[in-house]
Amino acid sequence: MTESAAIPPIEQLIIDRLTNQISEEDNRRLDELLVTDSYAQELWQEMQQVHSLKKLVSFNKSYNAESSWQTLQDKLATSDSTGTISQTVAAAPVVKMPGRKWLRYAAAAVVSGIVVTTGIVFFQNRHNAAGDLKLQLANGKSISVEQNANLKEVFASAGNVDANGINTLSVPKTRSYKLQLTDGTQVWMNAATDLNFPYQFNGSSREVTVQGEAYFKVAQNAGAPFVVKVNGVKISVLGTEFNVKAYPGEPMQISLVNGKVSVESDNDKQILQPGEAVDLQSDKKLAKVDFDETMVLGWMHGIYYFKNEELGNIIPAIERWFDVQVKLDNTSLAKIHITGALEKQKSITDFLEMLSKTTGISYENNGGAILLRK
Repeated sequence: MTESAAIPPIEQLIIDRLTNQISEEDNRRLDELLVTDSYAQELWQEMQQVHSLKKLVSFNKSYNAESSWQTLQDKLATSDSTGTISQTVAAAPVVKMPGRKWLRYAAAAVVSGIVVTTGIVFFQNRHNAAGDLKLQLANGKSISVEQNANLKEVFASAGNVDANGINTLSVPKTRSYKLQLTDGTQVWMNAATDLNFPYQFNGSSREVTVQGEAYFKVAQNAGAPFVVKVNGVKISVLGTEFNVKAYPGEPMQISLVNGKVSVESDNDKQILQPGEAVDLQSDKKLAKVDFDETMVLGWMHGIYYFKNEELGNIIPAIERWFDVQVKLDNTSLAKIHITGALEKQKSITDFLEMLSKTTGISYENNGGAILLRK
């Protein structure tokens, strides 16, 4: 049996059988467990849903934003240049929260190019070129930004730049972008996200505003805290890594990966430790919760995970990543629960076909206007 410190014994036995690596002794042991152990029986049923598993997936013990992002960009570049995609993606981070073991197999399915049936959907989005990244300068000038452009060089090409004026970088639907601010802070921006920031930080704080979703790796500067403002909430840090999700009309969440942050709204204040997040409530109170890095940060791999999620809650992410409009023939469809993972690498048709097979929902796709009915 292949040893793996990251995967418990029963799960390892099942993976070994699914990947045809199990020894005769371990095979007999697994047969016994499937007769006597209810947990093993349940797990076997769940993992059988991920069929034709090609290889064992190893998982990182810590989240590496740079490596995950570069792997995604390399994969997107390969897709754009060849019209095909490879079967390799960055290894997903370890699932930390109990009750989330299914994510290991979801990630394994994505890595192995597996299609999952019986209500679990995996699909990829190849189209990543719709819309231009725009930089709106403080002086009103608008500049198109190439995907891999150095933002410093973009500013230099613009000529006379107001160092203290507020600029806006807009990432459209289907796109993503990584930039480094002049203080050394790195920002990864998801689709349909705006970031307001000065070219040069001056004074006692470094302040930016975000709408959409972004991951921040803040450069340390004890004399100038880094402040992110979003939907009336202020996040203050010295040097740390955290994710902000704040799309209009959707629940807002701030999730801390490393370091320590203070989150403050009009009616509340919370101090976060790594592994903690806050959700903004309708009364502006901040509810502290634990979070799962795989779920929250999957978008940086180009993967959006969902477990037993209502279709109505998934639709906004589909619209952002595919640049389509999704309408429901019957509002009751929004309550249908789906489990799976959306990857940013394939046609919307793949998702619609799998949705149809697993839920019985039919679809019409008229040039990006999609109607779902049942």
